[in-house]
Amino acid sequence: MRDRVTENDPYLKMRAERGLMPTNAFFHAETTAVLRAAKEYGGTLAGRTFHVFVDREFCNNCQQILPKVLLKLGNPTLTVIDHLGRKFTLRDGIILP
Repeated sequence: MRDRVTENDPYLKMRAERGLMPTNAFFHAETTAVLRAAKEYGGTLAGRTFHVFVDREFCNNCQQILPKVLLKLGNPTLTVIDHLGRKFTLRDGIILP
């Protein structure tokens, strides 16, 4: 997935190859949960809606990378709820207001 997301962005690709931020988000809980769900549904999450609860803050790295991952997985709607109860809904490659 890291290669697919960064293939058209040389800056992100270089960061991913070196394990630098923001691409470390590929290994955070939010991305892991989404990738596991995609595996269960045959590699796509198109047309689906998910909620992910995390026990930490929804970090800036995830806010940059996760919308790109979701686009590659069929553009599902994902709501991340962090430990403070804040909700972030992601769709169409952005975090919705």
